[in-house]
Amino acid sequence: MPLLMTPKSPLLLAPLEWRIMKCVWDLGAADPIEITKHLRTSYRTEDYSPKTTGVVLLRLLHKGYVQFTAQAAGRGRPRHVYTPLVTKASVLRMHFDRFLDDYLLDQEDIEALEAYLSERRRPRRIRRA
Repeated sequence: MPLLMTPKSPLLLAPLEWRIMKCVWDLGAADPIEITKHLRTSYRTEDYSPKTTGVVLLRLLHKGYVQFTAQAAGRGRPRHVYTPLVTKASVLRMHFDRFLDDYLLDQEDIEALEAYLSERRRPRRIRRA
């Protein structure tokens, strides 16, 4: 069961780390190859190789967001399977708390933010080139 992170944790996610974590949360447990495939199919992200994904997963491991187990894969190196240590909700809360603290939002700002989020809830059309 993933743990809740404390909002005081200073180790926020960079955008690529966030995308990788979304895949880990979606899949539950996966290796860098599976995560890269998920990025491509679910999030239409073509730019990253499994090696890049592995490097980002290592950063997430050091930050305490994921853990891994090495599973025997026949010959060669063992397969590293990553699982989340934190919930998506706890990480979202930590990021939102940091945003609210950093920008010192007042009630008017929060209402504007709520209106914007309400707009974003509506289904968006995908633009095709």
